[in-house]
Amino acid sequence: MANKLRAPSQYKLLLILLPVIIWFYFIAVRPIFIAIVYSFSDWSFMNLKLSFIGLGNYIQLFNDSFFYTSLSNTLMMVFINTIGQIGLALLLSFFCISRYVKIQEFHRTVIFFPVVVSSVVIGFVWTAMYSSTHGLINIILESIGLKNLVRPWLDDYDIVLYTVSIPNILKNVGFYMIMFMAAIKNVPVEVLESSYLDGVSEFRQNINIVLPMIYPTFKVATVLCVANTMRIFDHIVVMTNGGPARGSEVLSLYAYNTSFNRMQFSYGSTIAIAIVVVTLILTSIIRVLLGGKRYE
Repeated sequence: MANKLRAPSQYKLLLILLPVIIWFYFIAVRPIFIAIVYSFSDWSFMNLKLSFIGLGNYIQLFNDSFFYTSLSNTLMMVFINTIGQIGLALLLSFFCISRYVKIQEFHRTVIFFPVVVSSVVIGFVWTAMYSSTHGLINIILESIGLKNLVRPWLDDYDIVLYTVSIPNILKNVGFYMIMFMAAIKNVPVEVLESSYLDGVSEFRQNINIVLPMIYPTFKVATVLCVANTMRIFDHIVVMTNGGPARGSEVLSLYAYNTSFNRMQFSYGSTIAIAIVVVTLILTSIIRVLLGGKRYE
């Protein structure tokens, strides 16, 4: 009789996981602790000597109107992107599994492709499309007789958060679509076939059967989307750099400008810690709100 496979010992498991643990420590854990130390200190271009000042940076943060502006912009971005990415991903996943859609693999590949493209590249492309003088969007609007809708998309304070969100939604929606499609593959085929034989339409199948059965994946995707949007940075820098009049400045960009443009390293670390705290609070709220209902 063949020897039974033995589970690796705890020592071997530790050796296997050690490179990942070391990587995670230097990439995530250590920088957070360093930022916490800096947030309780005074370290800037004017004061290169690190000195402890207690809660001084946090008191300044709570009285900083620019921080509240960037926080408001970030929360609005989280709301827009979460609704857009998760909602569109659900619709696309239902579309790709529809029995009426041919060449499903092609559609999945096309929708997922922007995920692997750099955010900077996408930002440059959409900046050109949004151009008020020679942008493709305004040219199309003028050509179809909708000249009244032509506007400076990235220079309008009232709509800039929406215009910069569209590229981010279209870039990342494929990632969540793949998550939902993987979860849908685990839905028992017998259940869907039985409902189909009972005359249930495909739309009602998706709403009443598929969606409840992939609810755990929906929760995970929502939390991931919120966390990822909280750290949005690169394509905002490329498209607007926080303008106009700080209308699209998010927390990560405000932390960057504070640390490396104004050389206020300690205060920039304080903003970074605030991002971590706000992210933890938001994701905890999402988990509580979405965790109350369970489907078997």
